[in-house]
Amino acid sequence: MKVFKVLNRIHLEPSKLDETIKFYEKLLKSKCELRFHHKGLELANIGSILLIAGSKEVTSHFKKTKITLLVDSLKEFRSYLIEADAVPLTNQPSLQQVKICVFPIQAALWSSTLNLKISS
Repeated sequence: MKVFKVLNRIHLEPSKLDETIKFYEKLLKSKCELRFHHKGLELANIGSILLIAGSKEVTSHFKKTKITLLVDSLKEFRSYLIEADAVPLTNQPSLQQVKICVFPIQAALWSSTLNLKISS
């Protein structure tokens, strides 16, 4: 089991995404590594920051997840967290995602094979 990256999540309005990407690129001296659309959101990753842009109605559903972890094996992390008394909340194998509640934090695990994330 390996965590490749821990991402801090920042929610913002879509109109602010480009300027916020530029700000964090300059601050962290790192280029935007990943930018994609998912369920009405636009996401961008710069260094240890995951920007999540969308309307308040759409982003409100995603605010329970506090951090994102990019992992090598979703299956191993899911098993490890369940053994540590985490509670599975969802299982979406087509997206290679599992949401888990690790008391007191909600987590979403993402497989690194899709260059996605674990969120808590």
